[in-house]
Amino acid sequence: AVVSWKPVSSTLIYGSYARGYKAGGYNLERSDLTPNVFGTPTAASVTNLRFDPETVNAYELGMKFTSRTFTLNAAAFRSEFK
Repeated sequence: AVVSWKPVSSTLIYGSYARGYKAGGYNLERSDLTPNVFGTPTAASVTNLRFDPETVNAYELGMKFTSRTFTLNAAAFRSEFK
């Protein structure tokens, strides 16, 4: 969702919110199936390859100002991952 407002023709103020989702799954890279640093083999476990799903809530607030001789853009971002 995005909300924007132009108090005067040269200025734009806006805010946005977005929610994202990434499904869990299995990392098929074989690094978790190789022997450890000391050379001893480890038992290959599917649980070493699994990763959990994650969600993100992303927020943005910003302002844009434009005149004939000057332009200013400023924004603040925040992302919360779970």
